[in-house]
Amino acid sequence: MTERPIIFSAPMVRAILAGEKSQTRRIVKPQPEITGEHPQWRDEKLPLWRRRDQFERDCCPYGSVGDLLWVREAWRTGDQLGAHSGSKIQAMAEECGYYKHGGLNPCCPIYYEADGHHRAWGDNDEADFGVLGRYRHGRFMPRWASRITLEITGIRVERLNDITEADARAEGCVAHDSARREFAHLWSTIHAADGPNGWEANPWVWVIEFKRVKEAK
Repeated sequence: MTERPIIFSAPMVRAILAGEKSQTRRIVKPQPEITGEHPQWRDEKLPLWRRRDQFERDCCPYGSVGDLLWVREAWRTGDQLGAHSGSKIQAMAEECGYYKHGGLNPCCPIYYEADGHHRAWGDNDEADFGVLGRYRHGRFMPRWASRITLEITGIRVERLNDITEADARAEGCVAHDSARREFAHLWSTIHAADGPNGWEANPWVWVIEFKRVKEAK
């Protein structure tokens, strides 16, 4: 079992927290080449082609069934730490003996942009770390700051437009008329500047099914 990071936007983080999201779709890179009517699945790591079932089993960059994903999301900490990266904050916490690598406690107080949740903001935190600091994009979230861990329960490859109404709801779309239409709009919004991978392009995507397994306090 391995752990890998995965980034989610604020609406998707809220959907996970609400128990409304158990799937995510990510673009297959590179897209398969089409020979006749059949796609050719290329392994990025090795110069060979694989059958679709082999590709699904062996080549997903997010891991295999049973592996863990820790969620990256937008966050903040105290402004007195504003000049320091997440790794620098960890090094400082380890040096003072507060934090041990692999521990469950964060290295410093954290504020999560998605829902305004505070983690370890106590009575003295503002005095020690300052008021709420600068915005930090999710791509810069270190492992110690993550509050959501997911276990992969299923992996497959399919065309984006093949998503069903039930799967769109599992993606966190809860529109009463058509969750699938809501998902298509959401995808188009996220990939507005990414023509080759937009909804109309119907790219091949990884479908990653997951369950939430741990919540940081």
